[in-house]
Amino acid sequence: MTTTDWTTEGKGTGAYADVNGINLYYETHGAGRPVILLHGGLGSGEMFGPVLPLLADKREVIAVDLQGHGRTADIDRPIDTRLMAEDIAALIGHLGLEKPDVMGYSLGGGVAFWTAVRHPELVGRVIVVSGNIRRDAIYPEMLGQQGQVSAAAAEFMKDTPMYQLYQRVAPRPEDFGRLLDKLGELMSKDFDFSEEVRGLRVPTLIACADADMAPPSHYVEIFELLGGGQRDGGWMGEGRPAGGHALAIIPGTTHYNVFMFPGARRGGALVPRRARLSSDLLRSPSFRHPELRLGPRMARHHAGGWAVGRSRRCSAAVSHSSYFSTGQPRVSTSMSNTASEQSAQRPSRPSSTVKSGRRAPRPASMPTKRPCPTRRLSSMSAHSARTMLWLAQVFSDQRWDIHHVIAEGDLVSVHATHHGRHTGNLLGIPPTGREVAWDYVHILRYRDGKAVEHSSVRDDMTLMRQLGVMPARPEPAAATA
Repeated sequence: MTTTDWTTEGKGTGAYADVNGINLYYETHGAGRPVILLHGGLGSGEMFGPVLPLLADKREVIAVDLQGHGRTADIDRPIDTRLMAEDIAALIGHLGLEKPDVMGYSLGGGVAFWTAVRHPELVGRVIVVSGNIRRDAIYPEMLGQQGQVSAAAAEFMKDTPMYQLYQRVAPRPEDFGRLLDKLGELMSKDFDFSEEVRGLRVPTLIACADADMAPPSHYVEIFELLGGGQRDGGWMGEGRPAGGHALAIIPGTTHYNVFMFPGARRGGALVPRRARLSSDLLRSPSFRHPELRLGPRMARHHAGGWAVGRSRRCSAAVSHSSYFSTGQPRVSTSMSNTASEQSAQRPSRPSSTVKSGRRAPRPASMPTKRPCPTRRLSSMSAHSARTMLWLAQVFSDQRWDIHHVIAEGDLVSVHATHHGRHTGNLLGIPPTGREVAWDYVHILRYRDGKAVEHSSVRDDMTLMRQLGVMPARPEPAAATA
């Protein structure tokens, strides 16, 4: 954690709010629908520095320093997530915010949770990142480390970003030991908030790292308490939790970097385009609407061993009609698109809802039985053109089954299965002649009816297994009497 960079060049407008008996510091970034960010223990709003510019691109982001953290001085009361939730409720009223979304990480996740539990009328949606509802779900070795948090540990933390941040911005830097004592006391208490989770009346996204402080099963358990994971979601999302709740397990992260969001950093440098796409989806209303499930769907795909393609600006604009042959962004579903089905279809009228029984047209530039003609690539971006030509060299007898075309705001997602025969060199793998099929999700951002940015996620693990490069997935053990 000592290598984590919490700084950012983007500066917000800082102010204090005298609410609920505490002088609460907050910073405002960007403009748009408000979202409140709540940091983790021993941090501050600066923890979100690497992704603040991304989040503030289209939202008004209000980053709060909780009691005794950052630029908010401690007061004479315990550090307690329920008490701090009252601070946030009072801040919402003080700023005159109309049902802002609230996202909290770790300690801040607990504060966001209790804000939703106690003041559902004040909150739009809630994202709880790495927030636990039972103390016994935390790994035993982590409980042991938490038991050592006290003022006596201050001397050993002087080289950490938490200590250095506190000394730099805290109104009373000498209170760091006092903060450790209070946090140690908070973490030593047993808790179980299962009943409160069942009673949540605010659409809530439960998010965690795939290597978090508690096992992924704990966050699945929370999702189940919210009505998730009880049945198949259904083609139209009719089996989703009634409250609009969702689950995201973020791959390749731990408890100590998950707050910077998936794909936000690579090699210590910001990757703004792909991170912006990811954050748009996570903060979009997709987990609230049964027809639009892109954010949670992406998280499940990632957790299943999918690979993330590079996000790129389109070097040549792609019109939606030329790429999808649908005229305008819409939401549709399809089990399959064969060549005969494609020829029988006519462009459908644009719609913003799922049309039951309709099949999404296969992109006209995607061939069924022959390589993609170069002349058809003129309407696609240069990157897409190169991709299609490369696929034609590696796979023959290609076809695509389009399962979903999902439109939301300026984003369009295509979920499809690519079929073909492996007849060319694939990343050093000689031709095998095998029939293969793998899924992918392609996301595009549209402005003025043209694609200006795209990113993709593909199921490389399944492809490698079909080519014999990786062992097949083991069969589940047979039940014994």
